[in-house]
Amino acid sequence: TKDFGQIYSALSVIDLSNDNPLEIEEMLNEAKEAVVTAMITKSIRDANINNVEIKNGDYIGFSGKTMLASNASKIETYFELLEKLDIDDREFLINVYGIDVTEEERKIIKDRLHKDYPMVEVYEINGQQEVYDFIIILE
Repeated sequence: TKDFGQIYSALSVIDLSNDNPLEIEEMLNEAKEAVVTAMITKSIRDANINNVEIKNGDYIGFSGKTMLASNASKIETYFELLEKLDIDDREFLINVYGIDVTEEERKIIKDRLHKDYPMVEVYEINGQQEVYDFIIILE
């Protein structure tokens, strides 16, 4: 696997009653290929990456090594990132919240997700990670 979302997805499909290693490997590979992981954190400098204009202190959203969003608002960066990741084509969204995400921000995001994307099943994990305000896993 290459990121947190891939390993999370792969581990969630393991069937402990299956003792065929080739079948298990196939299930794990299918699961990891079906997931997209993105992260949001604060920028530490001004930059222009992938034609995304970034200001020092703004929130940035990226997937892999591809910069996709930047905004002074954590919440607007979150939703801009989801749009760039084609959330409408996904069934599941897992939010892993960082230590700096407030209860108010969690509620705003949860309410807006249910309103704007009613067909996407949303799960929340209080990850308490320090660097990333959000780790987003889309399946």
